[in-house]
Amino acid sequence: KVKKQVLESFGKDDEETRKQLSFHLSNWKNGILTLDEYAQGEKDDDFEIIYQAMKEYEYVLKENNALDFDDLLYKTYFLFKKFPQVLEYYANRFKYVLVDEFQDTNIVQYELLKQLTSVHKNIFAVGDEDQCIYSWRGANFKNIFNFQRDFENVKIYKLERNYRSTQGILDIANNLIKNNTTRLEKKLWTEKKQGGGGGGGGGG
Repeated sequence: KVKKQVLESFGKDDEETRKQLSFHLSNWKNGILTLDEYAQGEKDDDFEIIYQAMKEYEYVLKENNALDFDDLLYKTYFLFKKFPQVLEYYANRFKYVLVDEFQDTNIVQYELLKQLTSVHKNIFAVGDEDQCIYSWRGANFKNIFNFQRDFENVKIYKLERNYRSTQGILDIANNLIKNNTTRLEKKLWTEKKQGGGGGGGGGG
């Protein structure tokens, strides 16, 4: 409703502009840049109207004491960054942090994990960069590689055994995914030598 209201005020309430506004709002808030910093990275000549609409959108939300879905992470990151005592309170509460489907985390989620584990430093992440399929909505598979750099005393356990598929299927999968240019080396295997069908999936 707010997006429609804002775009109407600019005389640009058409379907394409609505899609562009929604995309840029979510894309911006999946990261950790300010709106002005995000805008500096956009070179499209048509972005200026979107940028102005984004600023007005944020103003309307603030005037109504409201947040959108992406704000729940984005605003929390900046809350922790601006008020260390608030971060310390919550980081103390979570002694252990477990993350599943780690390859689908975006930038702001990754930074929140670093914040929330800053006290106890206990984090366990499960993920497979070969299965990252949500880059279109901000997922950053490189978080898996950054993990070893940004967290202390990291140990890696490769779950290469597959319980779903036969070896023939896994051989095809291994030959396909080995062409991915950025990945951790792994080779799927199974004790199921024969048989037809079976689901996909990564390691056990």
